[in-house]
Amino acid sequence: MLELIRGVHPPERKLSKKSEIKQAEMPKKVVIPLSQHTGKPCSPIVNVGDEVKIGQKIAQADAFVSAPIHASISGKVTEIGKKPHPGAGEGMAIVIESNGKMIWDESIKPRENVEALSSKELIEIVKQAGIVGMGGAMFPTHVKFCPPEGKKIDTIIPVFLLSLSIVPNNNINRTVNPNTIINGSIADGSRFSENENCFTL
Repeated sequence: MLELIRGVHPPERKLSKKSEIKQAEMPKKVVIPLSQHTGKPCSPIVNVGDEVKIGQKIAQADAFVSAPIHASISGKVTEIGKKPHPGAGEGMAIVIESNGKMIWDESIKPRENVEALSSKELIEIVKQAGIVGMGGAMFPTHVKFCPPEGKKIDTIIPVFLLSLSIVPNNNINRTVNPNTIINGSIADGSRFSENENCFTL
């Protein structure tokens, strides 16, 4: 085996390598940016004073390359305005103060007969759920499943080492939840890809 003798080789410092996945404590307040993905920022569909529930849609995507945003806690909307943003410096956000309860929105429930859903129906579910990639770009997932007209998805490759910001999270999840990851990828492949999946773990 050849050894690399050039380049920068900093210490790995994977401090979370042996960490457990734990449930975070419920925050007293959250500031939810309306731009959490590649594409156009969302528009708020709630008002100051509204009571919201976990999983409730609070901001709507107004463009194809965008993803709706949902409440992460139940409580009252106390502010809608500009707040510090980790990527844009400043951006619009919705502030929610917790009511100390974990009240889920009625729309959040298991779906039956998922196997009977068409590809278009599954893509719409992914879109409305606001699912995006976990890397720095946070590209909306439904867009990835919608190739240009005349093109087809040939192969789906689940990659766990692409985005440096979440490599530790990926490493833990592929160790703790491998069956969930593989089964989900196989389900995706059977609906959206003409060939077998290719796994890069």
